[in-house]
Formats: sequence, C-alpha cells, structure tokens
Amino acid sequence: MRRIFIGFILLTSIITLAACDSTSSNQHSTTRHSRSTFNQPHDETKMITLNCDEKATQIDLSFEAQADQGTMAWKLIDPEGNTVWEGSLANGEAEKSVRDFAPIAGDWQLELTMNEAAGFYDIQWTATD
Repeated sequence: MRRIFIGFILLTSIITLAACDSTSSNQHSTTRHSRSTFNQPHDETKMITLNCDEKATQIDLSFEAQADQGTMAWKLIDPEGNTVWEGSLANGEAEKSVRDFAPIAGDWQLELTMNEAAGFYDIQWTATD
C-alpha cells in the first residue's frame, strides 16, 4: 500500500512539473533596471530609456518610488510621443505598481523629475518577445 502511495506521489509530481514548464527556448527579453536612493533634497530630471524591437509582444514596467521629502513626478512616453502613464508623489507618499503596455517598436522614455526631493526609486522594465 505504501509503495502505491509513493508511486502515486511521484507520478503526480512528474505530471505537475511537465504541465508547469511554460518557458520557450525561443523566448527573448530585454530588461532595463534603474535604482537610486537620494538622502539629501535635490532637483533632477532623469530620462530612462528602453528600446523595444519589432518582435516584442509585451512591455512590463515594475515601478516603486517614495518621496520622503519634496516631490517626484514621472511620465512614460511611447515611441510615438504619446504619454501613456504619469503620476506624482509628495512628502511621504509612495507608489508601487506593475503595469503592462502593448509593445510599440522604438525607444520608450520614462522621465523622472525630482523637486527638492529625498527618497528613492526602483524601476525595472522588460520587453518580451
């Protein structure tokens, strides 16, 4: 009885592992990661670029930021020049989100503007074929 039970567990594990393998050897992704912590209030505008090629099927943006002091604003601009997402934080506010965008080939620009800001940001975006 015990051997049957162990055999059942092994068979179930093998089937589960086979069903969960969704990776494709042909899948390719481009990732851009940018992170900064700034303890002293300062003014800065930073542009972070991700190049998306024609093969991309999805763009994911993981965005985490906190303005301990001052203000921080952001604007995501697609390769056609359209603002597709924007927001801002002030004095102790925080944002943590993951967003998906339909891919458009070309350079995507994330513009971060800090005004007398202290805090941090951690941004990772990925274009997946």
